[in-house]
Amino acid sequence: VKDVCQAILKSVGQVHVLVNNAGLALGLTAYQDYEEWDLLTMLDTNVKGLMMVTRQILPSMVAANEGHIINMGSTAGIYAYAGAAVYSATKAAVKTFSDGLRIDTIATDIKVTTIQPGIVETDFSQVRFHGDKDKAAKVYQGLEALQAQDIAETVLYVTKQPRRVQISDMTIMANQQATGFTIHRGGVKGFR
Repeated sequence: VKDVCQAILKSVGQVHVLVNNAGLALGLTAYQDYEEWDLLTMLDTNVKGLMMVTRQILPSMVAANEGHIINMGSTAGIYAYAGAAVYSATKAAVKTFSDGLRIDTIATDIKVTTIQPGIVETDFSQVRFHGDKDKAAKVYQGLEALQAQDIAETVLYVTKQPRRVQISDMTIMANQQATGFTIHRGGVKGFR
């Protein structure tokens, strides 16, 4: 992480916007039955990876007195759900880490935003189910899930605000999603 981030800083100079989009879930089972490697991989990726990249980029933002850090959380960090104790904990850590960064950089013009998407149709579920495409496809059946483009537009929106505006948190869910795993499937008007 140090080598790559330092090479980026050397190559591009100042990083104005850092989007920490590290995130994966592995498995969907009760905590006591979780594979230890899956648990550790989620912690390493979702928490340690995000923190270490931020640690490398933030000092240059502080020195320049400008920048925007966007950390990708999840509704799972707000609403835990069955079989996702570790994933939910990692995404809750992203939220509180972002809050702490905002406090630590309060005397600067650095903005810190946590975006907390709900169900987004990507390869996320394939990764979660270790490549089982059929199992992954069932996650998105019967609802119109968010798309990667929706989240990209959200990122763009928060970065386009005037200097005086800092959006600290944004939660975005599919229309038929009420909380992390409270989802209505089927019967959606206009569903493609």
